[in-house]
Amino acid sequence: MSQLVKKISTKTVMGTVPTPEVGKTVQLFRVVGVARKMRYVETNLGQSVGFRGDWRAVRFSDHEQFEANEAFFPVVIQGLLEAAMQEMDADGEIKCAFDIGVRGVAKKTPASCPYEYSITPLVKPQQTSTMTELLEQTNKQRALPTPTAERPTPKK
Repeated sequence: MSQLVKKISTKTVMGTVPTPEVGKTVQLFRVVGVARKMRYVETNLGQSVGFRGDWRAVRFSDHEQFEANEAFFPVVIQGLLEAAMQEMDADGEIKCAFDIGVRGVAKKTPASCPYEYSITPLVKPQQTSTMTELLEQTNKQRALPTPTAERPTPKK
């Protein structure tokens, strides 16, 4: 059973991010979804991009599932989706799926983060158009008969 949450993010799914040993990678969660809109948000860490649509995340450690209508991602994914969204049709959407993990890195300064995100795309982010999909589905079904122009017979 899934938990309905306000947003999908690393913090929402994981709580705290584990810090692996330098050079080791820990897989955290899988996220699958459809982005329809994006919005820019100012946070205490700078600007982020929220992707609105339908999202589901599954935490690898215990298979707990989370669902939300908005997702915030690490910068690598954010950049990919943001670029795809800017080229998207007005009625389009972007389908995507990623495994998100962390890799331990040597700290450059005492304040620097001891990990970097590890992203594995499961499918290439793909734009679809709701209208195009609907038209393709209806075209696969039996087509309507071609109209014939019947000329009325003149009265005498």
